[in-house]
Amino acid sequence: MDTCSILKDFFEGDVREILHPDGRFFYCQYKNYRLKINVPNAFPKELPEFFIEDYQNNNYFFTHIDSMGKICFISEDNLIWNHSNGK
Repeated sequence: MDTCSILKDFFEGDVREILHPDGRFFYCQYKNYRLKINVPNAFPKELPEFFIEDYQNNNYFFTHIDSMGKICFISEDNLIWNHSNGK
């Protein structure tokens, strides 16, 4: 199953994929929000980024979302990679 199919199953709707020199962008609808998921070319060595589109144009505020709509879902400085596992 490819990434776009997985996202379509999860979001139960239309998912649009755009290829970009830095990676792939996926646009999804979740409830009243349009999400943009950036999957970098270096994935899984670099984490995907999740954004709420047009977040800065609205008059609402949610914790763990910066002013540009980037959703903070994990602290990148606390990750531990186990390279000796081999799986």
